[in-house]
Amino acid sequence: MKAQIARLGWHGDVGPSDAAKNWTIGSTTSAVMNTTHTNAGTADEFGWTQGLAYFLDKNSNEVVPIQWSTGTVTNGFSYRNVSGAWTDASMNETVLTHGAFAYDATNNLIHALWYSTNLGDANGNTGLVYRRYVIQYSGNNISDIVSDNGVNVGGATTRTNLVVDAQGSAVPSSSSEQPSILLTPTNRLVIMWTMQNVNGVELRISMCDLSSNINAGKTAANWVNPLGGATATTSIGGAAPYVAFGKVYANAAVNQQLTYSTLHQKQTGTNGSDLCVVYTAGNSTAAYNYRWVRLRYNAGANNWSTGLSTPIQLTLIQRAGTDTGYVLKFQLLTNICEDGNGNCYVGCATWKANATGDTWGYAQITDGAEAVTLVDVYSAGGAHSYAPTGHIAYDPAKNILLASYIKTTSQFAYVQGFTGTTQKIAEQVLFTADKVDIPYFLTGNPTLLNKAPFILRNTVATFKGYSGNLTWT
Repeated sequence: MKAQIARLGWHGDVGPSDAAKNWTIGSTTSAVMNTTHTNAGTADEFGWTQGLAYFLDKNSNEVVPIQWSTGTVTNGFSYRNVSGAWTDASMNETVLTHGAFAYDATNNLIHALWYSTNLGDANGNTGLVYRRYVIQYSGNNISDIVSDNGVNVGGATTRTNLVVDAQGSAVPSSSSEQPSILLTPTNRLVIMWTMQNVNGVELRISMCDLSSNINAGKTAANWVNPLGGATATTSIGGAAPYVAFGKVYANAAVNQQLTYSTLHQKQTGTNGSDLCVVYTAGNSTAAYNYRWVRLRYNAGANNWSTGLSTPIQLTLIQRAGTDTGYVLKFQLLTNICEDGNGNCYVGCATWKANATGDTWGYAQITDGAEAVTLVDVYSAGGAHSYAPTGHIAYDPAKNILLASYIKTTSQFAYVQGFTGTTQKIAEQVLFTADKVDIPYFLTGNPTLLNKAPFILRNTVATFKGYSGNLTWT
């Protein structure tokens, strides 16, 4: 059970009675992370929030994937041991762009699904690759994070480098920028990604059982369709994926917008163990929307072959008026959070109306009935000067959902606290030392030692990372 909790990112040092207290936010502190890599970040220095962008290991050490550049875009990890300073890991990867990560506390592994524009495989150069990284320790402290090449993991020392899906120039505009990956408590590794071309779009999903062989994911033949049965057949043409797959969403129609998505396994309440997906769909600006669907769990087969629930529209991205704001709002979906009653939450950006403009907030999807309520946390009053970005993180002991965001013009970071859809903590300043992008809290439970650590990066070259703490009172 301890390994399962660590794998899901749950932690904390406070008891159940804390939910009854009148919590407020006290002081906030911050400083430059000040490592070679965090001081030379790219515009994607920290990953998208749906991909485990900032988490704790089993010993409460902080880990963050980092993209940096001094001429060549490079991906790696930075970490901070308890009471220590931020340190860059020695592992560095090029030709990769956006990644999603899953933490395996039992085996000291970080599973990664990378998007790359230069895979160099037989089908072409755009697609997805699965790799693994090993967290090395000295006592409870991280000493380094390295690739699994030459490291003995379950008796194997060869590097994990499985191309999952790839499309070449024969299929114009193929793309899959926002993958997802999660490791379930039963040691099923689930990956999800989009493939789009001029013929339409598919949101694809695959699974590998690691319960009896931690190295099973290295081999394409060990991956199966988690929806049961044989591999799906693509309806949009192009090369078939290298692994068996199912389809969460497909639309074989021209001019489809690229689908972005986020993945979560339900932990409590109704429909426990179902896979929950929020994704974007639509073929025009006016019709583009966020949707929710569940992949229903089959306990006997330990997969999701019971079928998909009927998709629910959470909201149009252009809710009213004419959207003249930030054009990539659909990219800003967060990780899905879940409270103790099984209600789920996802952060998203919309155009609320011409008078309110670019808006950051979240959708609550209630347990069982799956009624949807939108909570508008911040509106820019027009087009946001940068981007309506933010993050959400749920503290189960306090029953508080933290929602961070940046304001237009100043681009300073702020935070509010909610229980369900009710505001419990009014707007508080989080960071004003620089113009910044997404303020990230720890994925899972944001609280560590009665503080809520956060990271963010500035928005002026050379990009650099900051870290800080919000103090609960």
